[in-house]
Amino acid sequence: TEISRDQDGLFIALRMLFDKPFKTRSTVLLRDSKKRKLIETIASTFKIDPSKAGEPFHGKSVHELKLNTNSRSDVLCYLVDGIPFIFEVESTLFPTVFFLTFLPNILKTFYTSESVLERIYHGAGLMLPGVFKDGPFAENFTDLCKGSVCAVASLSGSSDSVQTSKAVAVGLLAMSSADFQSSGGKGVFVTVLHTARDRLTELCSPHQRAQFALTETTPFLDKVSGLLPLQLNLPTEIDKDEADDFPLSDSETTAGNDQTELLMNCFLHGLSMLSAGDFPLPANVFYAKHMKNSNPSGAQLDIKKTAYKKVGVFLEKMAAEGYITLEVEKPGIIILTSVCQNNPSSRLPASSVPTLIF
Repeated sequence: TEISRDQDGLFIALRMLFDKPFKTRSTVLLRDSKKRKLIETIASTFKIDPSKAGEPFHGKSVHELKLNTNSRSDVLCYLVDGIPFIFEVESTLFPTVFFLTFLPNILKTFYTSESVLERIYHGAGLMLPGVFKDGPFAENFTDLCKGSVCAVASLSGSSDSVQTSKAVAVGLLAMSSADFQSSGGKGVFVTVLHTARDRLTELCSPHQRAQFALTETTPFLDKVSGLLPLQLNLPTEIDKDEADDFPLSDSETTAGNDQTELLMNCFLHGLSMLSAGDFPLPANVFYAKHMKNSNPSGAQLDIKKTAYKKVGVFLEKMAAEGYITLEVEKPGIIILTSVCQNNPSSRLPASSVPTLIF
């Protein structure tokens, strides 16, 4: 399956959806009819037989959770007997690492080393130098489709006795076949959305997580027999052009969180300065004149240090949440056309937001 909007900015906005606490907006128990429809959608999305797709759900209750992540992404998550099996974002279904223990072959899986995996657990994307590409893994690199959903697993052991983990991360392929051929062996290969150690997995109890034995490994001999010894020491150092895709220090992460909060405050303050006569208003003018240079707190706003990275990505999210309406004149030119009268800020305590002029 493939995400509906193949944009680099969207990849950034979705990266590591559950690395920080999220809010649960609602929880609903699905009726049998809705449960059957979900199974049919899973079967259609991942091109498997409906009866096979339904096996992990048999005789179990399914709850639909509406989540809002730290980066303000809206996510639907489906819990099966309390365990997250499937989540949906941007109209695309993603299996969790728990669901992949039942049906591991529904996604293309790419392999990395345990040392690289640790970086992924701490927020990094999977970089191309850290992916096994030769020998038995070469077939994975035919027909790459940027934006397709994929899984990540690790290899360990000695060069003549290779072990593989279960799928421990799920994300979006960040390269097409053409990108891969022209990459020079560098760049972000998978934008990771979910891992076996993120906050989503904490929706179920430690006892439930232990039942899935995600840390267990199995021999990889069926795929590498006759091709050993296999070099297991993949590079873990960071190319300077790729540094943004590896974990930030604690202080940098805190600063990023502060900047994202500051961005939202500046956005609301900027809206409060607008009147009907200001529209239509180019997005870059709104950001420079009404957000960046009119910050009531006096703090310096830097969009590149927020979770969104780009003004357009942020404003598209605010439009999706019902704050504003936008038009795209041509690629890269975004215009604010109005402020929505029933925007979410109108439902907050009056003391927490500036007065908005409509």
